[in-house]
Amino acid sequence: QFQKLMQEYVGTRNFRAFAGAIEANEKRKGKAIGTVRTVNKIDFFTEGEGKYRVDIYLEGALYKMVRNMVGTVLAVCTGKIDEETFMSFVHQPLDEYVSDRIYARDDNPSKPAPPEGLTLEYVFFNEDDDF
Repeated sequence: QFQKLMQEYVGTRNFRAFAGAIEANEKRKGKAIGTVRTVNKIDFFTEGEGKYRVDIYLEGALYKMVRNMVGTVLAVCTGKIDEETFMSFVHQPLDEYVSDRIYARDDNPSKPAPPEGLTLEYVFFNEDDDF
C-alpha cells in the first residue's frame, strides 16, 4: 500500500497540504508562495535488515515537503488518515484561485516523517541553465 500511495504524488500537483510553515513564510515575505511542484519519479529499494529507501525525483521541494509526503502516506497505512482524505490532499486544483477549497498543511493531521536518514543526494541542472 505504501508504494501505491507514494506513486499518487507523481506528476504536477499542488503540494500546499504538504508544505511546512507555508503560511508563516508567506506572511513573513508579504506575498503568496507557489506550491505547485512536479514529482517526476519515485523509486523504492529494499536495503536489507528491514530498511527501505525511497528515491524521489522532483522539481523544487518546499520546506518539509518530502517529510510531510512520507509522513502522510504512513498515516494512511496505519489508519490515522483515510485514503479518500489523502487523495483530496494530493489531487486538489493546481490553481488556488479556481477553487474555494484548497487544503493547507493545517488541514493535514499527519506528522512529518522523522529527518533521520533523509538525505539530499543529487541536484540536477539543465545544461542550458546559466549560473
